[in-house]
Amino acid sequence: MDALIAAGIDIHVLRDPTRGGVTSALGEIAQTANVGMLLNESSIPISEEVKGVCETLGLDPLYVAKRR
Repeated sequence: MDALIAAGIDIHVLRDPTRGGVTSALGEIAQTANVGMLLNESSIPISEEVKGVCETLGLDPLYVAKRR
């Protein structure tokens, strides 16, 4: 944040996708802006390991938070 502000970047919105995944964060942004949003899921990089685990557990990887 400090680096963005120092660089003069005009920040409009920030969301933390670690709770609910990228889809939830994007949904919150769209709802707040009163707009719709279309995602091209095939353009979102998801590792094969994550795809495999999510398939086994019955989870949607776009709703799962990423940890490092």
